[in-house]
Amino acid sequence: MSVNKIVTKVDGTINKTIDFNDLKAGLDSGAHTITVEAWNGSTLISTQTKNITIAAVAVYDVDYQAKLDKATELGIPHPSTSQSAIYNQRTVDLKPTTGWINSSVLFDFSGVADIQFKLLCLKRRVLAIAYGGGVWSTQGWLGNVINSYIDPLYVTGNDTNWQLNSAAISWLSFQKGTKGTLSGNYNGGTNNYTLLKPNFGTKSYYSINGDAVQVPTYGIVGFNSVSRISSSEILINGASKLSGSNTVMNGKLVIGAWVRADLGDEIQDYTDEGIGFVMMGGKITATDYATIKSILE
Repeated sequence: MSVNKIVTKVDGTINKTIDFNDLKAGLDSGAHTITVEAWNGSTLISTQTKNITIAAVAVYDVDYQAKLDKATELGIPHPSTSQSAIYNQRTVDLKPTTGWINSSVLFDFSGVADIQFKLLCLKRRVLAIAYGGGVWSTQGWLGNVINSYIDPLYVTGNDTNWQLNSAAISWLSFQKGTKGTLSGNYNGGTNNYTLLKPNFGTKSYYSINGDAVQVPTYGIVGFNSVSRISSSEILINGASKLSGSNTVMNGKLVIGAWVRADLGDEIQDYTDEGIGFVMMGGKITATDYATIKSILE
């Protein structure tokens, strides 16, 4: 058995203690050897050696660290150091883009982490609520078209980023859906939809703060973005499409279904899309669509 502490006593009372672990203070991370030698004058009497390893202390981006701190406050387990390194790097890479700057809702549903950690918003530090029988994996969340959706507790009217001509909903898809709504809100009018149905057979739709435009299927496996950038233009995965804006939507949005504001915020039309990452808020530019695509994929 190796020695890890030396104690000296005077009249039976401890007066000095040398704890090898205390000697770690100020040392760099990595492996070190601590040696204690006992001398009588110039004569070496004995030697005790202990090998120690000092783990590197992870330093995270301030926003990712804030998410970890919120998880601690809520009693949610942290991801492993290796998984946190992945989450943190994505945060760092996204920060220069309009995806980060203009979005208020950001969720990374991928990776090996507690589901509650995945449901903790990276920017607002709000804990979303998952309903129904959606399936979780390392790729993210998969809707079941029956009763599954995620409520990010997000109302566009409370978000200064969501504007009439600057608004976007973006997501990383690991499995294209075949039915249902990715996200949206409808209050009963004919020209004030916010509606994303990317893979709805031959009747796919997109709209943000305006008319519901029927188009061919536009969803892809990978990064998707529907971004209103002006009063007459929406970018679909970075490509310009004509679509007029009418009235800024002031209502609730969920992930994996749409909200019928005209029916008391009833949730309808659940999707079977596989979603690994979500952003909601202000516009994402065409250049940043390509940048974010390279980061998330």
